Amino acid sequence: MKTITLASLIILSAVGICGTSDEECIPKSWYQDADGDGFGNPKVSLESCEAPLEYVENAEDPDDENKEIFPGSEVTNPGVESCQELTEHVGDVRLQSQTDVDAFGKKCIGKIKGTLVIIESPDIIGDPIKDLSPLAGITEISGGIFIGSNQELKSLEGLHSLRAIYSNLSIYYNPLLEDLKGLRNLELIADGLEITDNLALISLEGLEKIKTSSSRLIISRNPHLQSLKGLDNLEHIEYLWIGDIPKLENLKELKSIKSIEGIGIYQNERLSGFFNESQKPTSLRYVKIEKNPSLVSLKGLAAESSHFDGYILVKENKNLRSLEGLYPNHTISGEIEIEDNENLTDIKSLAPVVEVDRNLHIINNDQLTNLDGLENVRSAGKTYPYIPSSPTFSLQIFANDRLADLCAIKGLLATGYAPIVHIVTNKYNPSTEDIISGRCRE
Repeated sequence: MKTITLASLIILSAVGICGTSDEECIPKSWYQDADGDGFGNPKVSLESCEAPLEYVENAEDPDDENKEIFPGSEVTNPGVESCQELTEHVGDVRLQSQTDVDAFGKKCIGKIKGTLVIIESPDIIGDPIKDLSPLAGITEISGGIFIGSNQELKSLEGLHSLRAIYSNLSIYYNPLLEDLKGLRNLELIADGLEITDNLALISLEGLEKIKTSSSRLIISRNPHLQSLKGLDNLEHIEYLWIGDIPKLENLKELKSIKSIEGIGIYQNERLSGFFNESQKPTSLRYVKIEKNPSLVSLKGLAAESSHFDGYILVKENKNLRSLEGLYPNHTISGEIEIEDNENLTDIKSLAPVVEVDRNLHIINNDQLTNLDGLENVRSAGKTYPYIPSSPTFSLQIFANDRLADLCAIKGLLATGYAPIVHIVTNKYNPSTEDIISGRCRE
């Protein structure tokens, strides 16, 4: 007979029933795998610390009664196998409940000439959308797809036959959706891709076949998303917006990217870098980098051949030290706004700039001591007298607490064009005449 000592009891107590020493077990979702193919039924789940018998972690089985049907199997259209022929639906489709999804699946539709909307109606009680497998026959949609506000949808399995969307794809407010593997055969999104406000989303896997999105890629407010893996093969995008992704550290999973016209990086708490040094995008024209507290420089943002000529906004990046990584053109058709970067000390990367058509603002950068980088600017703020009520643009240098050397803008003020000049509340605030005459530093 084995003896259980007091020490053993203490150890058992410390380990606990979930095998952790200091934390209580946090139950997770498990899905029934009745057919034993390794894929779970999204309709049957339970919460447990450990896997129950015949349950698995994923919810990707489109048919849990047939072990021959699973993601990647040769049977590609479960749920429509009774159809003799897939037909075309003309017109928009709106599915607001699981009953709607099931009923539409029975119509044997292969192509939709219109828009597909999969959005739960709050007016329909007790019939949430959980399973898209009845839609497995759909291969092409001429309009867009909107998948949103589905409170119990955990998987996009059922859209796995989809090859082309000739407008945009929007996936938003699906609080239990964890990945996009149900889209694994999608090759074309002719317009934009928006993935926003999916609270449980941890991966973009499933988008690997997409190479081009001709309009915008917006990924925002997905709090558990840790990387952009899944977009590995994306090569071209017109506009990229990455915002409020607190766990994202860089953009390196966009390793095939070649060209982007505009980029916005907003409020990503851990973001400390951009693209791979060997695969930085070209053709970048518009840049907005705002509220990314882990950024120290802009290295890796773009290739040297980019020559930004649209606008440059760098604002409220707490630990940003320099603008290294910016490659502006000699003419900026928009504005340059460098504001509220409390540790910025170096703006030398702006040296190629000669003309700024709109505003040139250097505002509230507490550690900036000089304006080196602006010595080649000869025009800041065009006026358009032939356009009634045209906006007025300006050169504004103010509220930079340590700024005491403004000699870099002597050429602009002496021989260039700046219709409105504000230089106030810096450490040193010389007049235009002072700067022109050489009294430009304290």
